[in-house]
Order: sequence, then structure tokens, then C-alpha cells
Amino acid sequence: MTVPSVQSEVEVLGNGVATVHSFSPVVIYDQDHLVVTHIDASDVETTLVLDTDYSVSITSPNDLPSVGSITYPLVGSPLPIGERLFIQRIVPLTQEIDLNNQGGYHPDTQESGHDLAKMAIQQIDAKASRAIQISLAANSAVNPILPAAVA
Repeated sequence: MTVPSVQSEVEVLGNGVATVHSFSPVVIYDQDHLVVTHIDASDVETTLVLDTDYSVSITSPNDLPSVGSITYPLVGSPLPIGERLFIQRIVPLTQEIDLNNQGGYHPDTQESGHDLAKMAIQQIDAKASRAIQISLAANSAVNPILPAAVA
């Protein structure tokens, strides 16, 4: 398989009706790779809990990575207008593939390792794109160290 999209997160806008929300084009290997954050009308963020607040359905569980959808809420009223869900793919930053010298070659194992590495790069890029940036021109003139907090 491949990672056909550079997108690692999706924002869903509430409409007061829908309870099933697609996270396509974000592809995942495991439902535990999703982090879902509810953002209310006052921009207060709450990280939701899998199987308590929402569930995940993977479109092609036998052909991973795959896209899918979440169901939110599991009980209660649909996400109202003015509220949002932010669905992120967050893969572990570990590498658990152990290749043995003189062992068999397993292309699917190799490919999933490359896919997960690419997904990790994409999630770091998404986070960095929301960070404060210092322009190249101001690089030497700006001190990137913030002062200590003052009460």
C-alpha cells in the first residue's frame, strides 16, 4: 500500500444532523492512531475517548492503510452548528519492525514500515505548520527564546 495523501488531519463542522463523520483522505493502520478533539462554540478543546465518546469504522480493514469514519457521539445529540471535531492521525514515534539478517524478505513488512515513517513525518509537519515561525530574513535579529513567565 501507499500513503496517497499528505493530509494527516481533518476538521469536521457540526451541522446538527450528522453523527457519522469521514476522515478521508487520512489513511490509518489502526483505529488507535486517531485522536479526536471536540472544539465547542467557545473554542474550548476536549480530547475524546475511543469507544466511550466515539467509535471508528475502517473502510477496508483487510487492505491497510485505509480510510474510514468515526461515529460521534455514541449517544446523545449530533454535533451542533458552531462546534467542530478535529480528527488527527497520530502514529507512535517508535519503530517496531525487526528485520533479521539472512531472514526472509517480506515486502508488506517493509512497506508498512515506510508508510508509518511517512505518516510520522506528516504529523510532525502538520504540527510545525501551526507553530510560530521566524522568517529567514529576521533569523539573526530575533531571539527565539521566550522570557520566563511572569505572574
